[in-house]
Amino acid sequence: MSGYMTLANGHLLKEKYDDAISYSTKCLAIARESGDEVAEMNAYMLLGNAHLKKKEYEDGISYSKNCLAISHESGEKVAEMKAFILLGDAHLEKEEYDDAHSFFTQGRTIAEEQGDNRNVIFFKTRINEIYEIVGTSEGYSELLSELEFPQGFLDGIQNFDSFLRSLLGYLLNKASGNYKEALSCLETCMALGNNSYYKAEYGEKLWTLKHDISEMHVLLRDYDKGIQYQQEALDVARKEGSKSKQAKSHFSLGKVYYKLQQYGNAEKSLKESLTGYEKIFVGLKQNDRFKIAFVDKYKETFKKLLKVLIETNKKEEALVLSDHYRAKALKDLLVSSYGMKKEQTPDEDLQYADVQSLVSSSDYTLLFYSTCFDELYTFVVEAGKELGFSVQRFKYCDTCLDKLVDERFEDMKVRQVIHCEDRSLDNMHYSEENKDPKDDELTQLLIQRREKRLSEQCRSTCVCRENPSENCDKSSRTSGLEILNQKLIHNIKCFIKQDEIVIIPEGPSCRLPFAALRDPDTGQFLSETKRIRMAPSISSLKLLQEYPVDHHSRKKALIIGATFVGSVMFNGEKTEFKFLHGAILEAQEIASMLGVRALLSAYATKHVVIKRLQEGASVVHIAAHGDLEKATIVLAPSPEIRATKIPDEEDYMLTMADVQQAQVRAQLVVLSCCHSGRGEIKAEGVVGMCRAFLASGARAVVGSLWAINDDATRMFMETFYKYLKDGKSASTSLHLTMNDMRKTPQYSEPKYWAPFFLMGDDVTIQFKD
Repeated sequence: MSGYMTLANGHLLKEKYDDAISYSTKCLAIARESGDEVAEMNAYMLLGNAHLKKKEYEDGISYSKNCLAISHESGEKVAEMKAFILLGDAHLEKEEYDDAHSFFTQGRTIAEEQGDNRNVIFFKTRINEIYEIVGTSEGYSELLSELEFPQGFLDGIQNFDSFLRSLLGYLLNKASGNYKEALSCLETCMALGNNSYYKAEYGEKLWTLKHDISEMHVLLRDYDKGIQYQQEALDVARKEGSKSKQAKSHFSLGKVYYKLQQYGNAEKSLKESLTGYEKIFVGLKQNDRFKIAFVDKYKETFKKLLKVLIETNKKEEALVLSDHYRAKALKDLLVSSYGMKKEQTPDEDLQYADVQSLVSSSDYTLLFYSTCFDELYTFVVEAGKELGFSVQRFKYCDTCLDKLVDERFEDMKVRQVIHCEDRSLDNMHYSEENKDPKDDELTQLLIQRREKRLSEQCRSTCVCRENPSENCDKSSRTSGLEILNQKLIHNIKCFIKQDEIVIIPEGPSCRLPFAALRDPDTGQFLSETKRIRMAPSISSLKLLQEYPVDHHSRKKALIIGATFVGSVMFNGEKTEFKFLHGAILEAQEIASMLGVRALLSAYATKHVVIKRLQEGASVVHIAAHGDLEKATIVLAPSPEIRATKIPDEEDYMLTMADVQQAQVRAQLVVLSCCHSGRGEIKAEGVVGMCRAFLASGARAVVGSLWAINDDATRMFMETFYKYLKDGKSASTSLHLTMNDMRKTPQYSEPKYWAPFFLMGDDVTIQFKD
């Protein structure tokens, strides 16, 4: 048996893998027959190694796992560590980064326990390689924070690790900004690669070396060498068949070409990178911990390509690209955040001709906002007109817009809510009894510091390209709502000819009350002169338009109000939710107007509501407790469940996955839930839930960016439904309701009517008697 083992090892070293597998198999058979566990473990290790060298991953992983199981059971730590190396490398080559990270992390733990310094460095560099490929850290700084070696640690590493020592020198110098020294260390690694002693390590790191050398040359402004080494890195990635490395090399090339203003080459490289990242998404697990990092890398590539297209005046292509990214990001968000399934509709490539066709068949102006690094792009599409476009420059673009929006909330005093019941569960995510009183002081201090920093950034850098002297200082003569109008509407208002605007926002603008933007020249609010509607993307608008007439339900309305929940388990604790009297009145009055009976209190069980949703309803109105963080709505548990136990969340919480499974094909969903009575702004969560309902099959959704007092809410809803019942479309009904509220003295301020928005299609409901 030992002879077979020796022959197997010899053939493995000579890269004669079939012979190595043959002798290892014979060794394995003898070891099993004799009951020699150590020999069996070593045979599995050899078989795993040989199959992995042949790129036969399934067999290689299977044999390596057998080796891992035996070594773990018998306490053979060195063999267990080697098995983790084989499994980590296998999954790394397969670009299964979550599994690779797990195996390397477990291997590192054993190496640290054994005092195996060389393998500690090996595992940490492997883990960092994953971080580098995926993009979860800037360079190697994250690794360096973990490399807390005791004094003399590196001195004990002998000849073999000169390669790793040079790599570590590169890490340290790069982190401290010594790019010339960092480059010198990388060149030493390249030179060591010519020595056969380092052949294996050099081969595994070849792409990383060439890629990083390229990056150093670029940082040192030697762009020709940067391009040369990155193209060599790309060749290595192609030979390896690594999609992620190819995508990253293409992105790096695109950035250099952009710096050199070689826009044609930049566009080509960035498109190759984007295509590569999209292919990677297909193979990623849904709960992969690195998915968000890939999304960020994809986003960075998309933004850079968008900038190139704008620079080369390819605005129509830029708009289509922006919408493609927007639609993809929204789908991923709905799946990852709300547990919804991916839509089975084919991902057809949107063309600009489709966009023109969409607006030609409808009487509205399309406004599409896109943030790109330090710029805000606004695209304006109208039937038969040339694409309108405006660009404004903001350093810290998203930060500055966030600050502007927050200041407008303060101006409108939307946080000063009175006589408003709390329909949000967000305050129940922590225990008041266990809260440290110092937490409030610390939180306030952090908020004040953040507000000060954002204000300073905003005042010093929020500059409009068309008027560099303009800034975001609240001391400006114009009101805050007029400032926002200047930033978002003023430069493109000459393009807007239609009476209705469909707005597709991004980032901070998603939580902006567009209805309250005010024209400083006329003193009129935007919602006084235009009907306003929101949409997640152009692709979603196109999909809604293509639905057949009979796709959405025409049955009677379903009104759900103030469910009686009783004692239930919530976030692992026994909880009782407050009863919502205002929601009861709201639901009863709307149900009376529409001639239906509302589902109230204990009758609105999760089982009954899902059944009614499946049966169909033209309008679904929900006035109840909700949790925006989880995107869930509180319903009543069934009596059968309550009779046997304290209901768990799954027994009474309506999730977006439940809604999607029920195939809600309502023409209109109105969300009068999840509001905080404490004056907190929960716009992102509300917008997210509206998108989820659209993705679940609803044609249009009405939501509110913040809470207003109960009497104002009832008046708004009653007026809205009156117009809706009179045959007005949802967009027109919302527009007229806002006008009526403005004419009511006690509710004339924007905080009472501006939070409401319509997302999706402009539906007209034919109510059944």
